[in-house]
Amino acid sequence: LGTPASAREQLNKLELDAYVLSPFNAGVVNVTLDRSLDDKSSLIELQEELKNYSNIAFTAMSSASEMGVVAFYAQSVQNISDMDRLAQQTLRCLKDLSVQGFIQFSFDESVHVYPEDISKTYADLLDWTRTSEHRIVSHGRFLIFNFDNAQFLITDAPVEDPDKCGRLRDVIAHIVSIAEARAKTIIVNGLLKEQQDNTRMVMMLLEMASRDNRNSVKAIMTDLSMSLREIAMGLDLNLEQETAMLALSEKALESLECLHETTDAVEVHFRSLLLQLD
Repeated sequence: LGTPASAREQLNKLELDAYVLSPFNAGVVNVTLDRSLDDKSSLIELQEELKNYSNIAFTAMSSASEMGVVAFYAQSVQNISDMDRLAQQTLRCLKDLSVQGFIQFSFDESVHVYPEDISKTYADLLDWTRTSEHRIVSHGRFLIFNFDNAQFLITDAPVEDPDKCGRLRDVIAHIVSIAEARAKTIIVNGLLKEQQDNTRMVMMLLEMASRDNRNSVKAIMTDLSMSLREIAMGLDLNLEQETAMLALSEKALESLECLHETTDAVEVHFRSLLLQLD
C-alpha cells in the first residue's frame, strides 16, 4: 500500500468501519474493535430514535388531519335543516376518514336509518344498539357508537393498525356527538315550524271570524241607529228626549268603533309575535 499516509487515504476510500495498519498488536486491534462496536451501536440507537420521531410526527400529522375532518364537518352541518342532508354529509365525512357504515337517528317513535339499503342483520343490530346501555362497542372490524339520539355502525374499522383504530374511534365519537346535536336541532326546529304554522292558521281563522263579526255587528248597530232616529222622530218626544235618544245611538256606534280599534291592535300584536318567532 506504500507509505502509511497513502495507505490510510486508500483505505478511507473503501468506507470501512475501522482498520489497523501492520505491524499491529492485540491491544490496538481490541481498541479499534471496541471503538467500531461503539460507533455501530450509537448509529443503531440514532436510527431507532429517528424512526421513533418519524412515527410520532406521522401520528401527529394523522391526528391533525383527522381532527381537521371533524372541524370541517362541524362547520358544514351547522346550517343544515334537513335530516336527509345531515345524513349524506355525515356519511361523506366517514368516507373522508376511509371508513364506511350506517347511521341511525332515533327520536321517540321516529327512527331514520341511512343508507336506506341496509341489510336486516345490520338494521336489527342498530335497533338493538338503541336499547343498549353500552356507549361504544368494539368487536373485530365492527365499531358501534350508541348516543341518546344517534347510533353509528362502522363495518370496516382498521383493526390491523391498533393506533389508527383507536384514533378513529375517538374521532368518530366526536362526529356522532356533533351529528346528534344537529339532529336534535332539526327536530326541535321542525316542531317549532309546525307550531308556527298552526298558530298562523288559528290567527287567520280568528281574523276571518273577527272581520265577519265586525261587519255583522256594524251592520246591526247601523240599522239600529237608523231605526232609533226614525222612531225618535215618530214618537211624541220633546227635543231633550229626542236628543238624548240620538246621543245614545251615536255613543253605541262610537263604542263599536273603539272595540274594533282594540281588536285590530291585538291582531297586529299577534302578527308581530309571529314575525319575531320567524
